[in-house]
Amino acid sequence: MAGTVSLEQLDKLNSIIGSKATSLATAVIRLHSSENEEKKWVYSGLCGALCLVIDRKLGGVALFRMYDLNSFNLVFEAELYYEFEQHYTELNDNFYCFAIPGGHHIGFSFADSEEALMFRSLAAKYAPRSQNLNRNEERIKRYTLPVDNDPVKKKPGFFKNLFSSKKFCFWKCKQFFE
Repeated sequence: MAGTVSLEQLDKLNSIIGSKATSLATAVIRLHSSENEEKKWVYSGLCGALCLVIDRKLGGVALFRMYDLNSFNLVFEAELYYEFEQHYTELNDNFYCFAIPGGHHIGFSFADSEEALMFRSLAAKYAPRSQNLNRNEERIKRYTLPVDNDPVKKKPGFFKNLFSSKKFCFWKCKQFFE
């Protein structure tokens, strides 16, 4: 796994992200998953550039977007949900994880520990806060997960379903993490 993204790759990523979105940070990662509370991590086979993006087309939503550095296809996307910073956990200097619906977890293995810390700091800063909502509103969390533009050998199980041919979302209410 290469440690950094080149200037040419950054330019290409910024052109793909477009003018209606801003990339706050980019790092090289490997994507992992865990299907249970024991957090036995399985490498997804995906390695690429993770970008923390503010997408103004979606109303200023903060998203993790992962791109393959060979094809520049979007291979993973996840919206930072309410109070995300409380669930974005450091397991070591280079590995961070967060929960998704169904008791599953997604893990990012960063090539550089300083980039990992920067992502943690930015995720905490840009994750939506529940106090910004009207207390009487129902709080809905949206999870957008992998997009498969390029066939990748998939392992059976969670990632086989997770990396389907279409982009999909999981909807959960506020009580998911309580």
